Amino acid sequence: MRRLFPVAGFVLSVCGAASPLRAQALVPTEKLPTQTVCMDCHGPIGDSVKDTVPRLNGQTVEYLRRRLDDFRSPGSQDPHATDAMWETVINADDRMLSEVADYYARQPPTPAKTGRPLAEAGYRLYLAGDLANQISGCAGCHGASGEGGGQVPRLAGQHGVYLKNQLERMRLNLRVSGAMHPKTNSMTDKQIEELVAYLAGE
Repeated sequence: MRRLFPVAGFVLSVCGAASPLRAQALVPTEKLPTQTVCMDCHGPIGDSVKDTVPRLNGQTVEYLRRRLDDFRSPGSQDPHATDAMWETVINADDRMLSEVADYYARQPPTPAKTGRPLAEAGYRLYLAGDLANQISGCAGCHGASGEGGGQVPRLAGQHGVYLKNQLERMRLNLRVSGAMHPKTNSMTDKQIEELVAYLAGE
């Protein structure tokens, strides 16, 4: 497991004195850090290539900061998340985690694609839920288009495989979420596929 490198902040090697993690947003002329712990998996702007690794670009800063804090309590996370994140965050101080959250939140989000099979059914479920089975709609918390807000995460444009994994883990309470477990524990596999079809960015 990789540990945080023994230098100030998250940057191993940069051109110039100012840390890019403090940048307002990436622009074509900005010099990027050549390597960071986060970028190994999540990519330079958080638009991860691997579909099991969440996209962080454009995520709400409050959610990112809270999620990083969550990883300090491994008992509340599924084993995969604990293996991937615990040793990294336990060696980071609050300032470092806040800088990372702020950096990724400032990056442009990946847009969700449209027209996928099952997406129409997913859109209806996202807006209205399935009240007969005590599944409330998602839009009330996550926004009309999945944009999120505050400590509620952005869902639009996220990797489909990652979303599916998280919904299944919340349904089984492998990822502890007092807000989400009651809403997912009666979801069918098909309903999860429908939601993912609407929200996913691939």
